[in-house]
Amino acid sequence: MLPPVSADLQHRVRELYADNKKIEAIKLVREQTGLGLKEAKDLTEALASGRPLPVAPAHGRPDLASRVRELKAAGRGEQAVFLVRGETGMGQSEAERFVEAIDAVDAEGGEA
Repeated sequence: MLPPVSADLQHRVRELYADNKKIEAIKLVREQTGLGLKEAKDLTEALASGRPLPVAPAHGRPDLASRVRELKAAGRGEQAVFLVRGETGMGQSEAERFVEAIDAVDAEGGEA
């Protein structure tokens, strides 16, 4: 499943490709999306060539809070914050508070 890719990330990837910095573009995609190397490379090449991004059906997609929980459980808190920022447009501190709030709700035994 393809994670959300913000307009800012798409623009930055295209700029890096234009500057012949393909490896940096792939690293950026991996950092911001949590994708593996092959998936990040494929996504980066699609963005650079202007091809449409593959989209998974929305009906099978877990909600944002569930995806944040999965990333955090895997020790990928920074990617959780990137995910929230990319999907919601929140700033860094807002996204960090969102991720922390999910922890607080989980600790109380509730659902986000």
